[in-house]
Amino acid sequence: MIIYNKLNTPNGFYIYAYLRDDGTPYYIGKGQGKRAWIQHANRGKGAHTPKNFSKIYVCESGLTELGAFALERRYIRWWGRKDLGTGILQNMSDGGQGTANTVRTCLEETKRKIGSANKGRPQSIETRLKRSLSLKGKPVSEASNEKRRAKMKGRKTGPQSPERKAKSLAALQKAKEAKILKLVRPVSP
Repeated sequence: MIIYNKLNTPNGFYIYAYLRDDGTPYYIGKGQGKRAWIQHANRGKGAHTPKNFSKIYVCESGLTELGAFALERRYIRWWGRKDLGTGILQNMSDGGQGTANTVRTCLEETKRKIGSANKGRPQSIETRLKRSLSLKGKPVSEASNEKRRAKMKGRKTGPQSPERKAKSLAALQKAKEAKILKLVRPVSP
């Protein structure tokens, strides 16, 4: 018997079960790679991955995707689903659907629509500060710097109008104040 874990995953596709303390399963799934050890619940819904990984049992391994789908359906039908009143599993489907290694692509037209919808959209100072703070201290590659230099090369900027200077200074001052307030404000429990 092979003991699998997050670092020693089964080859190919496999069927796994999340076990209760009494040894009965509460979730049956099909996976590949580290799938069984990755959190499944989304916003509190769905079966939670056990914190104790010894409660994850690999039932079958070395399967094709089609074989794994069939066995997943069989195991779910065998143990039954709670939501249908037929058994003990928290599974929300009969199994056998889904795909592995799919690449979600977006049409160029869709990308353009999203870009144009966001273009010129004002962002709050708080959002800009969060982005700025998240990027601080991250190393920038030389290739990235080179791209930036090439893009800016030859660009001419004229003198700024007094209104624009005032607006820029006011925004900068507001950002500094917000940052200081954020640092001074006590953290609520």
